[in-house]
Amino acid sequence: MKRKSLLSLFTVLFFFVSGCAPLLIGLGALGGYAISPDTVEGIYEAKQSEAFRISKDIMMEWTTDLLEDEAETELIGTLDKKRIWVFTEQLDNKTVRIRVKGRKFGLSDVNRINTYPLPDIKTAQNIFEKIVTPIHKRKR
Repeated sequence: MKRKSLLSLFTVLFFFVSGCAPLLIGLGALGGYAISPDTVEGIYEAKQSEAFRISKDIMMEWTTDLLEDEAETELIGTLDKKRIWVFTEQLDNKTVRIRVKGRKFGLSDVNRINTYPLPDIKTAQNIFEKIVTPIHKRKR
């Protein structure tokens, strides 16, 4: 009798859980995508002011909705539910770090910072390549 009860219980649990397995796997995949890398960065021989100027020119081609900080180290642009952050940081007299972060599926309001839940590495890489190409050409 105990054995039949246990078998019945396991059978019911199996059918109950098997329907939820695809849902749990799908939610896990979405969670893994949301915390995957969204930033591209590199270190180059250039002045921070030059890297910032180039970054600003590229970002103005990408969007008209652009914010910049007073220290001229950070840019934030928004276009079609995508947001790109560009950071430039002078490391020493000769080198600068350029970091581009991309997120997507957010609100269009540029003043709302944390509304972009998913990474957009493809757009970040595209903007990053456009920024560093003139720096590479200048060195040749």
